[in-house]
Amino acid sequence: MNKHPLFSSRTPSTGLLVSLMAGLLAIASLSSCGQPEQAEELPPAPPPPQERSNKLQTFAWNCLTNGYVVTDYRQADNAMWLFLPGSTTLLPRKAAASGAKYSNGEFTFWSNANEAILTTPEGDDHCVENRKASILEDAKLRGVDFRGFGNEPGWVLEISANQMVFITNYGEDSYEFTVTGHEMEPGSRVVTYTSSALGKDIAVKIIGDVCQDTMEDKAYETGVEVEFDGNTYKGCGLGLH
Repeated sequence: MNKHPLFSSRTPSTGLLVSLMAGLLAIASLSSCGQPEQAEELPPAPPPPQERSNKLQTFAWNCLTNGYVVTDYRQADNAMWLFLPGSTTLLPRKAAASGAKYSNGEFTFWSNANEAILTTPEGDDHCVENRKASILEDAKLRGVDFRGFGNEPGWVLEISANQMVFITNYGEDSYEFTVTGHEMEPGSRVVTYTSSALGKDIAVKIIGDVCQDTMEDKAYETGVEVEFDGNTYKGCGLGLH
């Protein structure tokens, strides 16, 4: 089985307060040779950055001037939603000799792999994708309400409405469940979700205490324990809405 496309053993903190990267390299393919000429005919729509390998359709970027920026390709054909601090803009796709270019004349977002040039009325800005934040933003726009994760072996849990997806074995194995039980333990800050499917039982405890991820040396808002197929998985988690 192929590694699950949305697998990541760690996620950024809830506030997504991403610091800007220093010493970013210039994008040679976008800026060193000036603006490439447009093709005469609009080619087939290119995928968002690295979509072929990870299937993400929403991406988070650290930009030098504009800060934290999100682009979303799932909600419009041949167009992209650009989420800037304080505003949201729909950009139609434009032909370009390389990369993927979207523009409405006032704003332009031109990406190539994991780097991009964002053009606003204030000028050009250099952006670099933040992969951990991209995974989180993509989950939010897919409707995921809670995301848990752990290590050794790496696993991810996503809960949305009455559905749970448990991804384990470092992304190799994925299981989907409909939530059949939901209980708050009296006098505690523990919520338990239970389900069964295809002969396998799962019980997920979300523990309302600060959880320390020693792999990243970061604290998260909840602890998570997953009982699945005779094994116990422990890790951290955070709400996405």
